[in-house]
Amino acid sequence: MGCFKIENRKYFQDQVMLSIIIVSYNVKTFLRQCLKSIFNSEIDFPIEVIVIDNYSFDQSHAMVKKEFSNVRIIENSENLGFSKAVNIGVESSNGEYICLLNPDTVVENSTFRELYNYYINKEDIGVVGAKIINPDGTTQLASKRSFPSLWIGISKFFGLSNLFPKSKFFGAYNQTFIDENKISNVDAVSGSCMLFSKNIYNNLNGFDESFFLYFEDTDFCTRVKDDGLKIIYYPRAKVIHFKGESHKHAPFDTIKIFHDSMSLFFQKHKSKFKYWPITWLLIKVGIIGHLIQSYFRQNQTKIITFLIDNLLILFSFLISISLWYSYQYNQSIDKLLLIKHWPLILCFIFIWIITAFNFKLYSERLASYGRAFASSILTFFISSVLVYYISSIAYSRVVLFLASIISSLIIPGWRIFAILRFRNKSSSISQFTPLFTRNIAIIGTSDEASNIGKILINSPSINFNLIGYIKYGKNKVELIDGSEIIGRIHQIKDIIKKYKLNEIVIPESLYSGDLLFELFRRTKDLNIIFKYISTEDNLLIGKGISEHIGPIKLIDLEIPLFDKFNLISKRIFDIIFASIFIFLSLPLQFLLYIINRVNCKLIWNNKNSYLKIYYFKSNKKIIKNLLTLYPILFGEMSFVGCQQINIDNKRPNLKFKPGLTGLGHIKSPNSKRDLKLFDDYYVRNQSFLLDLEIILKSLFNI
Repeated sequence: MGCFKIENRKYFQDQVMLSIIIVSYNVKTFLRQCLKSIFNSEIDFPIEVIVIDNYSFDQSHAMVKKEFSNVRIIENSENLGFSKAVNIGVESSNGEYICLLNPDTVVENSTFRELYNYYINKEDIGVVGAKIINPDGTTQLASKRSFPSLWIGISKFFGLSNLFPKSKFFGAYNQTFIDENKISNVDAVSGSCMLFSKNIYNNLNGFDESFFLYFEDTDFCTRVKDDGLKIIYYPRAKVIHFKGESHKHAPFDTIKIFHDSMSLFFQKHKSKFKYWPITWLLIKVGIIGHLIQSYFRQNQTKIITFLIDNLLILFSFLISISLWYSYQYNQSIDKLLLIKHWPLILCFIFIWIITAFNFKLYSERLASYGRAFASSILTFFISSVLVYYISSIAYSRVVLFLASIISSLIIPGWRIFAILRFRNKSSSISQFTPLFTRNIAIIGTSDEASNIGKILINSPSINFNLIGYIKYGKNKVELIDGSEIIGRIHQIKDIIKKYKLNEIVIPESLYSGDLLFELFRRTKDLNIIFKYISTEDNLLIGKGISEHIGPIKLIDLEIPLFDKFNLISKRIFDIIFASIFIFLSLPLQFLLYIINRVNCKLIWNNKNSYLKIYYFKSNKKIIKNLLTLYPILFGEMSFVGCQQINIDNKRPNLKFKPGLTGLGHIKSPNSKRDLKLFDDYYVRNQSFLLDLEIILKSLFNI
């Protein structure tokens, strides 16, 4: 029998050879792509697909029923855990062989054929597992594993397996010393894609339902191995795994469940350990250590940020002491001089910590350089007062002043650098592009690709910069809605380099395992993010991250623009820079006023009354708007605000002050609906960074 696309065949349960079992929990969009990749697979034997929905609340079951009528779905009335759900699926299956597949995976066209043919043509095989690939193209270490022993646990816990991955002694757990492209006899394979016979499953009484989540696949493989059968890692079969998607929505403590499952696994197989009491004690110590490690891992960004800030404060004082004493007293910095200033430094750091926590710099406002700057200034003022009244720390006020200036620049500065560097997978500061613009290309030239392009172009977000479309197939289109075709799919590596692309979007209709694997192969040395778009949900999905690109329907309860801190910061920014620009441009203003080049107009303000603004007669936008600096200084306008709407138009009920520039100015809305959309977006996302980006785009037309 030849190969065929299984979406085109009928299902006869009495002929089924392979049952594909998928346990799903709240991953509707990923499940859809998983099922599509299955039905695009080339298989020469009858199969069935069974989805066990573990009481999802995202309407996954409804999506499956509507879009995949040839999939059997079993809906659980509660989340029964992975093992029990697998057993339910297998017991209701008709296949001679079973393939477990995670819902957040995409299979290559040949994956099932490769696994099945290898399994049925080899003897003494109990389980065969695929090569599991991360969304960035790297191989997941969990693809192959050894049975966890005492030494393996120690090596993994202390990071020795990462330091010496090619060593059999240290890298045994994930068997990193074995070539990832070599077929290998291992102790366990990943449960995200494993194939075994139903007879073996029945002989072992299925999966142990004591395991709610985690270690159930390792336990199953261990029991298979104990029966004298082999566990084979088979890298010719490949699966992309968006790891941990179900766990993100889990209403339970996954770390606790992981430790409970680990304890259960070791208790169950304790006969394999020679010195069990010592091993058990070390396991418990390891679990406590892992809990501590998990805490630091979950909060590592906050901890690292806290340490960096305080080290930069120390650095600021070192520089200040060195500069001032070498300049004023011709004295080089030494230990005694530092000890002398230590009370002042500790006092400054203590005040910084208090103000930073009050500004939420180490919680939800971690990356806010505006708050970091404000916290630095406030720390300086409080420290100055204390220095004045407390003689024990009343050393050079110049040192305090210099250290405050340096820290107020470098503490917000490193945050800006970090955002620039890591907002996308890679970002070049040397290129003069809009601060955080994401250069995007779309694969395909179909109507679907065109619609995606329109959504991106018309999105209120100013981060999207659609470069063009990449041909896939034999379509002869050269332009799509004014955007050019920038190359063909086989040229993708050169296209990425030439246009400095950050992201490539794959339309839903083109999304397949084969295309992804081909893209990964061609771009493995480049820093590029691939995302597919779910047109039904208007979601861009990649590397485990989803973002809405459709119209805004809900506004968060916390509205940044009306946050007191943001209002004050925005007002201070307006006052400072309006004053500076007015002062610098006074001679030019005076000259233009004398030659009578002044006009005025009436516009609506955010109080539903009119505002009279003056402007110079000039073709240069900067010169024309010089007089607008005065209403900005007096709080009637802002540098960044809503669009200036002439008084002749119907009252617009503006949400915030009119601006010299804004989203409406740089995005050119086509309708009142678009204008409202942009205003809603700005209210919801306003920040100093967004304001700065809008100003730069307006100034340089970028």
